Amino acid sequence: MFKKILIIILLLYMFTSCSASSNLIIDIPKQPEEIEENLNIIIDIKGAIKIPGLYSVNKGSMLYEIINLAGGLLSVADINSLNLIQTFNTNSSINIPFKNDTQTTKLININTASLFELTSLSGIGEAKAMAIIEYRKTNYFNSIEDIMKVSGISESLFNKIKDDITV
Repeated sequence: MFKKILIIILLLYMFTSCSASSNLIIDIPKQPEEIEENLNIIIDIKGAIKIPGLYSVNKGSMLYEIINLAGGLLSVADINSLNLIQTFNTNSSINIPFKNDTQTTKLININTASLFELTSLSGIGEAKAMAIIEYRKTNYFNSIEDIMKVSGISESLFNKIKDDITV
């Protein structure tokens, strides 16, 4: 009998000391609707941007933040048509438009052009555009004729694009 009383006293003591404690933490699992969704989204940005590609950003990121991640705008970007405080909450594709000024957009600087800009040239596909970008990492084009130093750019191809490029 003494043992039973002792156990009851111990249980009462444990119960009262736990209920009086402010350190007691009860982990109640969240309901499915309370669980936060993935806070990141994927943005595909291209066009008149320095480093086009896919970027993982927080939901609610603004266009100007995404542009900064992508290295900024090219000088031929039509900034007047952009809403720089536009926010993104879902995976999205953004195409930064070029200015309508034909002289500005016609000539592509082969020292600074993006992959997108280079592939807009007649006869330049993604592989040749990548070759140009790789070449200029260690070499500077001093004249438009220097583009023929890039593997795959022949004289006949140069003659097709020479009126559309600059340095």
